[in-house]
Amino acid sequence: MSVWSRLGKHLEGWQVGVLVVLIVATTAAVLVPRSAVPEAVPLPRASSGEIRAARRANEQAAIAFATGGASEPVERIGATLRAIGRAEWDGDEAALARGMAELARGIARATAENDVDGLVLLRTYQAELFARAYCDYLRTGSVADDLIELGGAAVREFSDNGWLTPGSRVPAHVDLLLSALYKRRFERLVAKGHPALAPHPVEERLLLGYLLEHPPPDRLLSEGAGTSATRFMLSRIDEISALDPSYPAAYARGVVLFKTKDYELAALSFDDFLHSSADGPYRLRAVNYLKASLERCEGEP
Repeated sequence: MSVWSRLGKHLEGWQVGVLVVLIVATTAAVLVPRSAVPEAVPLPRASSGEIRAARRANEQAAIAFATGGASEPVERIGATLRAIGRAEWDGDEAALARGMAELARGIARATAENDVDGLVLLRTYQAELFARAYCDYLRTGSVADDLIELGGAAVREFSDNGWLTPGSRVPAHVDLLLSALYKRRFERLVAKGHPALAPHPVEERLLLGYLLEHPPPDRLLSEGAGTSATRFMLSRIDEISALDPSYPAAYARGVVLFKTKDYELAALSFDDFLHSSADGPYRLRAVNYLKASLERCEGEP
């Protein structure tokens, strides 16, 4: 089925040199669309109450770890993660290999004791230290031991990606964004895919929103320029949608695809959004962006 056949139910019009498209809203009111180029991809939202709750949960877990201690295997894992971070920073491959082997042994011991709760507390405690050290780095440019040992090569990697460098604009709630970044690292090193070790959903939404605004340069992505950035953005949209079903994912995909000149897929995405959203703040814009997408499918400027 062609894009025009797929979208015909939205359209009434005629050809007199150029196509004039009428979008019929589900309310039965007929809107005359104004062709418009999509602007920013919508970012996921977090309420002030959700943000306060996420911070409170982090603070309580960090205090519980600091005051209550942890089992010997969990303490060893914490120390080993610091050694791994230092080896990454130093570029010491031999020390990194030793650290990873020791980490595997520590994970086996913690698993044998079924101490998932201890790992969760350790992760949150270290995430708080990492976030604090990185915020100090943003203010002063000084790289402290906590940042090296918990983040490894994070400072260099973030700089390469254009993320969170001294002197740059610091996003709101940067502490939660940094907490999510560390928790992703912890989960990847300790128990990849374990649901208990995933970042808090609010932290993850804030992080994914930041990544949508700041995708890595094409040179750092695995595929060719353009295609790789598009796939990076579309993957982040899918992740946001999985966390928050109210997020306008089809609309966001349309914006990304339009910007990469994939106008047919952009039109289909805006069409999907219009079918799934009877009303809301993005509907009129989606109608206008659909018109612009269809015009470009026909070769119009």
